[in-house]
Amino acid sequence: MASAFIGLNENNAGINFDSRYIAYGLRKSGNLQSIGGWPRLLLKSVNLDPTRPSSYSETSVTDILFGFSVQGAIAPIVFINGSGVSCGSSKVGDTTTFLFLLASASTKFYYFDLMSDNGPINGVKCWNEAGDLTFNSSQIPLNVIASVTAPQPPATDPRLPNQYGAVYQGGSNGWDKPSGLAGYFTSFTSRIFVPVASGDCAACITFSRSMGQGRRERSSPPDPANSPALTNLMATMEGCFGVNGGVTFVACDAAHTTMYGSTSAANSYFDIPAVLPDALVIRSSDYPFPYN
Repeated sequence: MASAFIGLNENNAGINFDSRYIAYGLRKSGNLQSIGGWPRLLLKSVNLDPTRPSSYSETSVTDILFGFSVQGAIAPIVFINGSGVSCGSSKVGDTTTFLFLLASASTKFYYFDLMSDNGPINGVKCWNEAGDLTFNSSQIPLNVIASVTAPQPPATDPRLPNQYGAVYQGGSNGWDKPSGLAGYFTSFTSRIFVPVASGDCAACITFSRSMGQGRRERSSPPDPANSPALTNLMATMEGCFGVNGGVTFVACDAAHTTMYGSTSAANSYFDIPAVLPDALVIRSSDYPFPYN
């Protein structure tokens, strides 16, 4: 029969770790940095089929990306505090770079990965029967304090059954330009705050939905200037980030989105997937910052 080691909080208030399961440890925390951008794609001619990738070409409209890099990522989980939408990662050799849209240098990240055997320590290490390290007391363990499901979209107008005024029931829409960098186009966003716990939180969304967005009317603040959302139908992508007291689910102009001039679904979202993502939440103050 397999044996296990279970660590409890003070006064048996909860489990700190269970050696039967592989734990995650904090590997790095810090602020995101500007790392380049991706151009958007514009329909080359109104006579071309907008559903074919070959109908588009890259433009000077570029979405500025923020991110950070790590060595030797195995099964990473990244939480962020402050504005940001995860748009994937890239890998060159042993270096993995995590990418975020709608972010700024003020956005904080907390990168976790499987705990590792990093040599002799003054503490406790646990392995399972397969020989996998499951816990290392010299590494700061991940502690998820909550899991929050994104709200449903609002009801639609019966005359326009696939068009939504917002992405989230009870949420709000507006223009957003968080980076403060020149050349960063103002994005149209739909968002909602969900309270979780006191203090600063950081969040990691389990998956991101994509949906369509029609052209938008000019409004302020902030001034959308020459935002592509004023004249184009385009894709929208979803994310979630932690703030003081909870998390914010947000949908914004998608990175590297296709665009074409159309009045279809103006001031609306469409084709919102019915399945809802969850956001895992940690309390930022539980972890050192910055940390490497």
